[in-house]
Amino acid sequence: METYARFAILGMATGSLYALTALGIVLVYRASGVLNFAAGATGAFGAFVAYDLRDTHDVQRELAMAIGIAAGAVIGVLTQIIVMTLLSRAAPVAKLIATLGILTILVGAIELIWGEESRGQPRSLLVTTRREVLPDVFVPQDRLVLIGIALVAAVILRLLYSATPFGLATAAVAENRRVAAISGLSATRIELANFAIAGAISAAAAILLAPVLGLDINALTAVVIPALAAALIGRFASFGVTVLAALAIGVVQAEIPQLGFVKDHPEELAGLPTAVPVLLIVLVTAIRGRGRLQRGELIARLPLPGTGRIRPELVAAALVVGLLATSTANAAWAGALTITVAIAIVILSVVVVTGYAGQLSLAQFAIAGFGLWVAARLYDTQGLLFPFALLAGVALAVPLGLLVALPALRARGVDLAVATLGLAIAVQAIVLGNTELTGGYSGTTVKGADIFGWSIDGVAHPNRYASVGFVLLIVTGLVVANLRRGRSGRRLLAVRSNERAAASLGVGVYGAKLYAFGLSAAIAGLGGVVLGFKDQAVRFDQFNIFGSINVVQYAVIGGLGSIGGAAIGATLAVGAVGSRLLTDLVSDPDTVTWITILASLQVIVLIRHAPDGLGAQIADLGRRLPGLSWGRSATSAADVARREREFRALDVQNLTVRFGGVVALDGVSFTVRPGEVVGLIGPNGAGKTTLLDVVTGFTKPAAGSINLGGQPIDRWSPERRAREGIGRSFQAVELFEELTVEENLLVAADRQAPWRYLTDLVRPGRQVPSDAMAGIVSLFELEAVLQQRPAELSQGQARLVGIARAMCAEPTLLFLDEPAAGLDSHEREELGQAVRSLAAANGIGVVLVEHDVPLVMATCDRIVALDFGRVIATGTPDEIRAHPDVVASYLGEEAHA
Repeated sequence: METYARFAILGMATGSLYALTALGIVLVYRASGVLNFAAGATGAFGAFVAYDLRDTHDVQRELAMAIGIAAGAVIGVLTQIIVMTLLSRAAPVAKLIATLGILTILVGAIELIWGEESRGQPRSLLVTTRREVLPDVFVPQDRLVLIGIALVAAVILRLLYSATPFGLATAAVAENRRVAAISGLSATRIELANFAIAGAISAAAAILLAPVLGLDINALTAVVIPALAAALIGRFASFGVTVLAALAIGVVQAEIPQLGFVKDHPEELAGLPTAVPVLLIVLVTAIRGRGRLQRGELIARLPLPGTGRIRPELVAAALVVGLLATSTANAAWAGALTITVAIAIVILSVVVVTGYAGQLSLAQFAIAGFGLWVAARLYDTQGLLFPFALLAGVALAVPLGLLVALPALRARGVDLAVATLGLAIAVQAIVLGNTELTGGYSGTTVKGADIFGWSIDGVAHPNRYASVGFVLLIVTGLVVANLRRGRSGRRLLAVRSNERAAASLGVGVYGAKLYAFGLSAAIAGLGGVVLGFKDQAVRFDQFNIFGSINVVQYAVIGGLGSIGGAAIGATLAVGAVGSRLLTDLVSDPDTVTWITILASLQVIVLIRHAPDGLGAQIADLGRRLPGLSWGRSATSAADVARREREFRALDVQNLTVRFGGVVALDGVSFTVRPGEVVGLIGPNGAGKTTLLDVVTGFTKPAAGSINLGGQPIDRWSPERRAREGIGRSFQAVELFEELTVEENLLVAADRQAPWRYLTDLVRPGRQVPSDAMAGIVSLFELEAVLQQRPAELSQGQARLVGIARAMCAEPTLLFLDEPAAGLDSHEREELGQAVRSLAAANGIGVVLVEHDVPLVMATCDRIVALDFGRVIATGTPDEIRAHPDVVASYLGEEAHA
């Protein structure tokens, strides 16, 4: 027990320093909404400054520590200038990626100034005399001081940000910068102050932590992961909860090695303490996350994806040039080409999961390492032939990708980035960094690789190996391009753009995310195998946190949604053709580090000036060249025919919805029969849109039932309801911004066949508009805008496209939420006629939610009036027009007269 108690106190000391870093992260997030991944690197830089001054230049320890903390504050200020000023218009995810760039720049700067090697554990700045804190339990005094520092810091910050004008001003700026500016507050100055304080705290934490973990770049930078876990538990808001969570993480990490089963297997379970904060991150995101976005909650915008169009002549030319280059290069350049090809394949996995599906994954390089580990171990220990080992590595990377996808089912944006980066570190710590699993000190050897007798050994025949890798890159690029052009690609982009709207059209949101992660994992695994089998001795240490971050940065440079951009970004990787060229031109051992720093700077510049990446810029030039595209053959007639639907009545009984103490709907009942147009009216806040959300499956009722054709559908998901014929438009339109108008309509017309996720990879074909879609395009006169994106449309046009998209799904019940908003009088009249003809000619039941009373009265067969979540009247237009409760609550007293 004495041992456990001592390690608990030691763990609390380490956790207290996690807490200080976490407090800096919370400060920045509270002030700006930016999740600063560079907090650990900021602290590391301050620690190197402080100990270099004290130990090398004999500066007094207090002054050295003060200068180190000041260095952290300066970096914090520079971070604010870059992220919040230069990138003020960028999306939160883009700002997060910028902080990853800052992290890489700081790590590179430390390597250039102080070298890459760890400088050991410096002498503590605090008194280290051992104290007896419990009977027979002795711990160094500095550890007790560290715990006290963290607790005091939490109290001070709590008081500062809750009871001072500065704290209140920070809260005001974080909530609304414009309103704060109108009130006379300088948002920039307040953010600068908070970033400076956060940088100083991070530096102080690293300075105090270095005597515990050592003055090591990797160790001090990786502190950001447990700090992020603690901040996440504190909801990036509570100082007290964040500190307590960090202390608990430190205790658990310290106690795990003392457990009996861990002591029995020290080598195999060496990475388990590292996985503790990762498990906490995944658990917290799963508990707190939401499977579906709430009304009005949108996903942060990402760079626009490419079209996926393939020019055969360009592909053929690239293949010829690539094979000539790989077959004639000397051994050194063949190796550089192989690295470029392998990294490009991994970047293509980022294009799929982030560029297409919108899921920011920082685990792709770790998944690549896992795929390599599977293939290499099977090749080395089981004698599996290279082609089969490669296929095994690709196939077994998929389950890991699906595991990484689990947080994506309930987390998005920055939360998902934290979870996936944590999982990447867990894979590296538990598997790739575990010598027991990677072959011990002798490692894993893969010499003599061949393809059914034809040797492609990366050392003996580097040109052959590079050529094989290049062919695999071309094939992978074609697969990703096919995906983009096919139905599956449109589904992924629909989910990326707007999950609610995608689900309302029957697109399986969860299935799309799992598919994207699974496919991207397979591609990443392929890239990992190509990268690792280049040498005879496989190196797994390269698949670390920095490798995962760098791959995302390379993807940003080339273009997150650009297939050709993958090759452009890959040239900047360590050992790739870009660094090889500079190494040959400049004989400086620090060239690789400089390339990494310059690549990170380029990421920041591109986020500001060309967020779609260099690949998109080149593609714009390429579109001017004549050429044809593959995969645009017509589909069969069966794909074009109208859907066979059973028209069924909808019966809603006693629906009640509560949001906390607010009753949004109170015992609402109504019916909709086939071919009937039912109007739903009421003042703002009456519960109309909430009722639509309940019936279409986006909001769960507290009580009541919904029946379709006599069948209960209360437990059906929004996707299933959509596939069974319940369609809707949205009050805020909610078109898929990354898709053209035609593609928006094609997503709705898609039958959502699951087998398309496989066939699209080989032959996507061309989805011919259905008969219904062609008629709807003609009805709303949309021919001229089919190739435009929603951002290019007027408000009225966008509204019509939203209604047309809902109709293209060929529903049997259609809910229209304020469809006439933004339309002129002529368009409103045409809309009313279209709704009437839709119901009369096709037998579709329509529910029209609208504030335009004349339109409702002229269009609807029956009207349901709501007020404060209750039905106050139901009847024909004439009956509703004369109903006294409706007149009093909605139409106005004068209407009665």
